Amino acid sequence: MRLFVVLCFLPFFLIGFTDNNTKINSFAGHAFDLKSNKAIYSEFHEEEFHAGQHKQTLTLYKDPKGKLLAKRKLTFSGSNEHPNYRLDVLKMGYYEGAEVVEGNVKVFNYDVVTRKELSKTLAVTAPYVIDGGLSYFIKKKWTQIMTGKAVSFNFVVPARLDYYRFRVRKISTFEDGGRKAVLVSLEPDHFILRSLIDPIKITYDVASKRIIRYEGISNIPKDGDRNFDAKLVYPDLGA
Repeated sequence: MRLFVVLCFLPFFLIGFTDNNTKINSFAGHAFDLKSNKAIYSEFHEEEFHAGQHKQTLTLYKDPKGKLLAKRKLTFSGSNEHPNYRLDVLKMGYYEGAEVVEGNVKVFNYDVVTRKELSKTLAVTAPYVIDGGLSYFIKKKWTQIMTGKAVSFNFVVPARLDYYRFRVRKISTFEDGGRKAVLVSLEPDHFILRSLIDPIKITYDVASKRIIRYEGISNIPKDGDRNFDAKLVYPDLGA
């Protein structure tokens, strides 16, 4: 068995300090195809905190052989629920992102067919979430979600240059490897769309409110138009 494959199944969560005020958290997640359970890529995250405030997260996505597929950067300068965001998919030359500008959200992506950047400025109604800000939103609404109440919000989707109304709700609580876990569902707010689109399922560790598993469409595209449908596993807790 190759060394990289062995490493994929070892816990990976490190806390480093670069000075008295800056802390770096590093952790990994491993993605498997939802149907075949075949390993498709791994995520390697570095979260930077300064004086207790989350400043940025850098993520590298690598295939099972260690080849870099994509990279993502989140920059937190205002609300943690809507960081500035950029994803670069190296093989395709594709990129997308979102920036908060004077209270609005500028979304952009690169059309690999026309070789042009497309962009739009959106006036998104609060509450709204950009990419990795989702976990912060769920933590903020944790008490409501745990009571079984469905909590709605707008989700910014740069790939579509738009935003959509979603909701998150608790499905169940259970024991997972000796720890208490909660499964939540992320789904369209509109009941008709819920019947057409599969929900995203996220399992959180109740004590830390960090991710154990994610099941659903990922942010990494396959060779065609569709992103991977993946099960992401975080050996030592994710975001």
